[in-house]
Amino acid sequence: MGDPSFHRALITGASSGLGAAFSRFLAVRHVELFLAGRDRSALVSVADEALLLGAKSVALFPGDLSKEEEVRALVALLEEQSPDLVINNAGMGLYGPVVEQEVDRLVQMIDLNVKALAVLSREAARRMVQGGEGGCILNIASAAAFVPFPLSAMYSATKAFVHQFSSSMDFETAPHGVRVLAACPGVIATRFRERAGGFFDVEKKSVMSAEYAVEQLWWQMKRGKQIHIFGRWTRWMTLFAHYLLPRALIASILKRQIMNLHR
Repeated sequence: MGDPSFHRALITGASSGLGAAFSRFLAVRHVELFLAGRDRSALVSVADEALLLGAKSVALFPGDLSKEEEVRALVALLEEQSPDLVINNAGMGLYGPVVEQEVDRLVQMIDLNVKALAVLSREAARRMVQGGEGGCILNIASAAAFVPFPLSAMYSATKAFVHQFSSSMDFETAPHGVRVLAACPGVIATRFRERAGGFFDVEKKSVMSAEYAVEQLWWQMKRGKQIHIFGRWTRWMTLFAHYLLPRALIASILKRQIMNLHR
């Protein structure tokens, strides 16, 4: 099966980590890029690198997608940019007991991980279906979507939404040539966990590079795989835990892992 062919890609959370890696990956393939991210200066750096690597053009949207007005502004630009690939990568997490988290931060996470993703997916899919030329929406979920996850309860719940929403929506849009796919990676070596209030050892074999994750995402799109769980041991361990192990045991193991993230 040949590589997918895309004209223009919108990538959210493009200023660092997985989003920046995907921008470089698509730039080499001469895709026009539409990059969204909160950090304007980092976004400009990613854009400059993408142009050097071969991107046909790069448009930028510096903004915080946890804010409704920023999501509306980005939606308004979808008509103008007309991406045939949308990668909803922007997201945040928090570690610790829900009752100890600030309510405003929890709501911010829901607004970004759930609300912004759902609105952008809906608007992009509507335009793709109306355009009649097909397209792909790739939503970044997590392997955490499949198991009870103490000390990461709200984050895992938002990713469960992404998984369920994407797979259900895909059945609606696939007959029109528009795919809505959910990627469920394990741990990726980005600053995500640092920002969530923990740390991890990037030397661990269970941690994948952003570049490896991008290759997996490209493989998923190439095959039109609706749900893709990936990472060293992540797929088999997730499926094993989801279907075979007692939920109380899974919760206990994952809780210890989260506790080990803190210094």
